[in-house]
Amino acid sequence: QSEAVRAAEDFELDMRKNAPDKKNLTVRNMIDQYIAQKTNVLSPSTIRSYKLYLHKRMKNILDIPIRNLTDSMLQKEIDRESGEVGPKTIRNVYGLFFAAVSNYDKSLKFNVRLPAKTRKIYPLPTAEEIQAFLSAVEGTNFEIPVLIALYLGLRVSEIRGLRYGDIKGSQIIIHATLVPDDQNRLVEKKNTKNETSTRILNIPPFLLNKIKEKQGDKADNDYIIDYQSMSFSNMMRRYCEKAKIRNIRFHDFRHVFASAMLRLNIPDKYAMQLGGWASPSIMKTVYQ
Repeated sequence: QSEAVRAAEDFELDMRKNAPDKKNLTVRNMIDQYIAQKTNVLSPSTIRSYKLYLHKRMKNILDIPIRNLTDSMLQKEIDRESGEVGPKTIRNVYGLFFAAVSNYDKSLKFNVRLPAKTRKIYPLPTAEEIQAFLSAVEGTNFEIPVLIALYLGLRVSEIRGLRYGDIKGSQIIIHATLVPDDQNRLVEKKNTKNETSTRILNIPPFLLNKIKEKQGDKADNDYIIDYQSMSFSNMMRRYCEKAKIRNIRFHDFRHVFASAMLRLNIPDKYAMQLGGWASPSIMKTVYQ
């Protein structure tokens, strides 16, 4: 037992020796430590995004000790990167930076200007484009995920997380997701994006029949989408080309679902429940 204690003490001593000196902690070290602390708290996809930001962004300030970083140095890097990526990405990257700063030392403040928010306008697929796309995917492995997105309004992570056992009669329970981790491996989360995203939906009979036919003798615990390594974006490009339509995004189907509810005059309360939106403002400003 004493040997085990000594080994533990030696390990802790080595860790302290190898740990960056807090006084000379670089921006990179600071963010690394923040990510490590949050790994078991935040979503795997969020941690993946953080690591990508650390790898691709803030290149000119990462190796500067945080205590030596000035407002002008930080602003110069923000301005430089604003010429490479959009305002949303900049705000996400430096949201990570400021969260790490606050975690490191709440008294440390920076006075900088971030680019103004902008909203990208993506034209929704037309009825003709949707029909052409559905014809292109008919009978393929990609047909069911597309129909689920169009008729139930699910997110990609929710569709990937569906199991046959989630179907109860003519309804399906949305309660888990599959998201990519920092190694780009899909991992299951036992919850949805937010509390309101956990929901029960009625499945149109024609779609239920297609899912049941696909299940065959597969177990209830099997995923409905059993080709998890498939890139939805790559499949979208492939079938848009086959359908001879412009490139549309898989997420556009969720927008179409939201717009359909608006045209049908479905009250906001019920529309939010069906789509799993956390607030009416998100549903209206982003999706409708």
